[in-house]
Amino acid sequence: MDLKGLRYFVHVADVGSVSAAARDLGIVQPALSRHIQRIEDEAGVQLFSRLPRGMELTPAGREFVEHCRQICEHVALAKAALGTKGIPPGGQLALGIPSSLAAILVPNLIGNVHDRFPKITVTVIEGTHQQLYGDLLAGRLDIAILNSPPVSSSVKVVFSTEEQIVLLSHPDLFGAKRSHTLEELVKIPLIATREIRAAVNEQISARGKVLDVQWEISSIEGIRRLVLAGTGCALAPASTFRDDIVAGHISASPVNGVHLVHSYFLAHLADGVSPPTQAVVSVIESELKHLTTPGTIRSLPDARRVRLRGRQERTPERLRRGA
Repeated sequence: MDLKGLRYFVHVADVGSVSAAARDLGIVQPALSRHIQRIEDEAGVQLFSRLPRGMELTPAGREFVEHCRQICEHVALAKAALGTKGIPPGGQLALGIPSSLAAILVPNLIGNVHDRFPKITVTVIEGTHQQLYGDLLAGRLDIAILNSPPVSSSVKVVFSTEEQIVLLSHPDLFGAKRSHTLEELVKIPLIATREIRAAVNEQISARGKVLDVQWEISSIEGIRRLVLAGTGCALAPASTFRDDIVAGHISASPVNGVHLVHSYFLAHLADGVSPPTQAVVSVIESELKHLTTPGTIRSLPDARRVRLRGRQERTPERLRRGA
């Protein structure tokens, strides 16, 4: 039995489903099933009862999973013990971050890590929540900033915050209009990532509303170029395009009457962290707290004054026609 296989086993036990665990871990279901079968073969006992929907630990499985948790924790503690007290931590680690947060967080973060811990090298990997969560569970990431991690004993969340989701548009599009209602928002053809689309639709579903997302695009740069060209409006956290908003190239408008937010959770594996990982976690947490005022990221401290005014308004109907 290897450590990765034990971690996989623990996560299947936590979520109660091989298919759900496979999605979280970013591996195909047959491969995960083989991991579980191999562990059962080596243990010489059935660890799961296969149900019509999902998996349930057998009595032997419930006992075994607790030993697996302890093994993972002891391995992490052993790694941490290798750090020498009084000597600055060093080494390489991988940080996963959602693309929507990269522009506002990464520049200062990398500089601060380098200044405080010059022997630590950080590889920053951007991705979707699903990709980052799977990579964290699989050990391909040491730290991740996630949007909506499921409850799991395998992952420890050390800090959380949220950011307002706003309507992003070319400054010419709505003239001097400062905000929009939810009724107006759902009539506007939008550009959004899959995650933002799902998050906002979930938040407005109780009001019987659904977004008119005509272009679902995973590339943040692709969305940026479309908004800059006036091709469409985007829905995203303001920090995603902070520099363009501050420069007046993109307008950011809140949606009144509804609290649209994007959540962020700083997390690492729950079975312990190495000194380099703990050091970087402390820097990230400090940066996020610096950007946050009661619970919400201040992505645009001065940008709301930076809007171009007095230009011809282009309505959603004209936007549909490409006017």
